[in-house]
Amino acid sequence: MQIAFKKFEELTNQEVYDMMKLRFDVFVLEQQCLYPEFDDIDAKAVHVLLKEEDELAATARLYKKETQRAAIGRVVVDEVFRGRTIGKKLVKESINYIAVNWRSAEIEIGAQTHLNEFYHSFGFEEISEEYDDAGIMHVDMLLKL
Repeated sequence: MQIAFKKFEELTNQEVYDMMKLRFDVFVLEQQCLYPEFDDIDAKAVHVLLKEEDELAATARLYKKETQRAAIGRVVVDEVFRGRTIGKKLVKESINYIAVNWRSAEIEIGAQTHLNEFYHSFGFEEISEEYDDAGIMHVDMLLKL
C-alpha cells in the first residue's frame, strides 16, 4: 500500500479522474446522495491517495479552515478495499500530516453519523447536533491535537 500527499496542482490527470470517480461512485451512486461535489475546496486542499498496485483504494482531502484549525473531508474507501483497515490508515496518516506539517491545534470533520464510533477511536468528539447533509445524517466532530 502506497500513500501520497499531493496539492491539487501536483495531481496527475489520471489521479484527479480516479479520485473524482471514486467519490462519485461511493457518495452519489452507492449512497444515493446528490450534493455539490465541485465546491472549490479541492483546488486548495492537500489530497491523500492510498493506492494498492496503482489502483486508488482510498482518498481524503485536507485543508485549513482557520489559523489553528484544519479539516479532513471527502474521506472515502473503495468498496473493494473495505474491511481491511484502510480507512483507519487513511485517517491516521491524515491526522499525522496535519499535526506535523501544519501544526494545527484542532482538526474538524463533518462525519456521517453512522461513523461516529470510528472517528471516536481517533479522539474526535461531537461539536454539533445531528444534521441532514444532502439526505445523509452528519455530525461535526473535533479533534484537539
